[in-house]
Amino acid sequence: MTARGIIHFGFPCITWSRARKKDNLGPPPLRDDDKFLYGFENLNERDDKAVKEGNAMLKIIEGLIELAVLHDVLVILENPASSRVWKTEEINRLTSRFSHCWNSTDYCQYGMPWKKPTTFLTFNGPDMKLKRCHGKEGFCSLTKREHVKLERKAKDGRYWTKIAEPYPEGLCSNIAKSCIDFLYEKHKTEISKGVRLHKVFGNSKTETWERTDV
Repeated sequence: MTARGIIHFGFPCITWSRARKKDNLGPPPLRDDDKFLYGFENLNERDDKAVKEGNAMLKIIEGLIELAVLHDVLVILENPASSRVWKTEEINRLTSRFSHCWNSTDYCQYGMPWKKPTTFLTFNGPDMKLKRCHGKEGFCSLTKREHVKLERKAKDGRYWTKIAEPYPEGLCSNIAKSCIDFLYEKHKTEISKGVRLHKVFGNSKTETWERTDV
């Protein structure tokens, strides 16, 4: 049996995030979009270590994605839509070599009070047709309410950016179904010939997913 699957990389955006600004509302930026995309000079020891770890992790992920794509595995790489990671040489090399699809969404369309534009870059994968917010002036097109701004800290002392990290359940369900449908369509000829493949079944009511061999 030929094993096929999905690999999802939820790449840490800690040092790549544009949420880090010189506005005294949170941690300062550690990179820019140009000369210092891979880190500012003269950072303190802690920040310098974090930047170097981020750079090294990106190199590792580039190699893993390349290996997975060459083995016909569906790959997803996630980061905020505005993340500086999308501007790197590593991502440019991957998208230049392999077929891919940029899937962007806004968390407010899946029940969250914040917009949080996020991108899921797929290789060997589908156009997920994720939901986008079309509201203006900071208001959500779904709820018509003003988005919660991911600035400063919440009452419990955590940064709002940290609180907003988890994927909405509805978004997870959307991504899972898109990938399942894509893989089924891609391999349905083999299935019709009796090739024993993995099938994945989801319970849409509880939005939980389980995998079983049949």
